[in-house]
Amino acid sequence: MEKQKEEKKDFCAQVTSELMLKEIQKGSNAENIVLSLLSYTAVLNMTAAGAAGPTLKQMLEYLAVENIDDLNTKFLDMAAIATSNSDGGPDVCFLSALWVEQQLRLKKSYQQLVKNVYKTRAKSVDFKRKVLLFHA
Repeated sequence: MEKQKEEKKDFCAQVTSELMLKEIQKGSNAENIVLSLLSYTAVLNMTAAGAAGPTLKQMLEYLAVENIDDLNTKFLDMAAIATSNSDGGPDVCFLSALWVEQQLRLKKSYQQLVKNVYKTRAKSVDFKRKVLLFHA
């Protein structure tokens, strides 16, 4: 069971690496590429935290956690390690964003969780009629 959990955790790193490789293979020397395992994890965690029923069960299993509290605790621990600068290394900042179709409503409890754990708030966007450059 523990080996399966490690394999699932490694999957996030593997997907991030594969995305990076695909971008590098495009061959553009004029661009910088940054893919963050922490960002990828945040996206999956925010999605899981908003899920219910069989979808939630599958996501928790995939992310190798028991419940939403465990998911959020592990994310906060990972973010704290990534943003700590105890050894004089570079400072790391983490930014996340959540965009929601303006006709959809999120539960207040989910909005609060996203604010407290992921340090962002949901922003309503008109995905159906307008295409805008939207900054987090």
